[in-house]
Amino acid sequence: PGQPLWATIQPLVWSCLLMHLLCELADIGLNITDVQQLGKNLPVSSLVGGSWYRLSYFTLRRDAYCRLVSKVGESFRRGAPGRMRRWLRRSRAYTLVYFVYGTIVCLFWLGHPLLIQQTTHTMFSTNSTNHSRMSETAEFPSGAWYPFDVRERRVYGAVYAFQCLAIYFAGMLIMVTDIMFITLMLLTCGQFEELGDKLRNCWEIAAARTLRRAGTTQERELHKVVAHCVQYHDMLLRIVGDIEDLHWTSMLVNFVLQLIILSFSAFEATASADLASPLKGTNLVTYLVLAIFQLFLLCRCGDKLMEAEEAVSSAVYESQWFEAPQSAKRSLGVIVMRSRLPQRVTVGKLVGLNLVTFSETLSRAFSYFTVLRQIRTSN
Repeated sequence: PGQPLWATIQPLVWSCLLMHLLCELADIGLNITDVQQLGKNLPVSSLVGGSWYRLSYFTLRRDAYCRLVSKVGESFRRGAPGRMRRWLRRSRAYTLVYFVYGTIVCLFWLGHPLLIQQTTHTMFSTNSTNHSRMSETAEFPSGAWYPFDVRERRVYGAVYAFQCLAIYFAGMLIMVTDIMFITLMLLTCGQFEELGDKLRNCWEIAAARTLRRAGTTQERELHKVVAHCVQYHDMLLRIVGDIEDLHWTSMLVNFVLQLIILSFSAFEATASADLASPLKGTNLVTYLVLAIFQLFLLCRCGDKLMEAEEAVSSAVYESQWFEAPQSAKRSLGVIVMRSRLPQRVTVGKLVGLNLVTFSETLSRAFSYFTVLRQIRTSN
């Protein structure tokens, strides 16, 4: 963000998402009592609403986000090349799988209404000899209300293209911001791992420096190494605090919307299976798997960060701390105490971002899905 091209495109993307979101909300308002119609509309409207919020929020926090990325990048360049490259490869593997699968799901979602129309031969109205109007059963990628007739052939094509553009922008924004978050989290994990190695081998590092430098002692060099570790640890905790400050609201919005997506997508997928719509059912199941995979990746990164922070205190105990002078012992004690109460990334400052939250979210989504099934059965 900040480049001339993005400065031109960003308002267009923002306006496109907002217009489509308003049309979706209007359709939801008109069909608020129809659970079946809500099941069709809410998964996509939640995606578009979440992406519009992220675009607005991160645009407002752009300067703080750029500072965080620069800070993580500088610490990455100063870190041990082999270890940091390993964590970078891991983040690239996660994000590559996520991005490729997400793109496939997005494109399939955009194209499946046309596939259904082609396979059922219901694209054009049966009473129209010139094929100027679309069939009443012809669908769009998402439900939306428009103040004009969308069944005229050219209007249908224009609206369909607009919806494809809006949903594609929404999917890409969600994936790109998630990929940035995953990369920041995993690179920070690598930094904590490097700090643990320095603490574990602080005596060896001090001894090597003593041999290279004349007029110094091992205790003096040990004090410098420990002081550097304290500063390094403090810097990493500030980075985690910055990640939390920038993402806790977006994580709260994301988890609330994912609850809606998971419960209504599962409900609609089972309804499509009941109605013998294999294309629609496949489309919803792939979308459901993507939503679960996204939550798992985010929560897994939160777990890895907590493990990396807590491993720092274990590294102190694995060092020869008992042979250190009192000043170094006090500094090591500070590191241990701060590692016992690790800085964590949260979902709305309510719960931690970890696999426990992931399992609880899936459990709640299943409960809501069960309620929706009961409502549908009773109706």
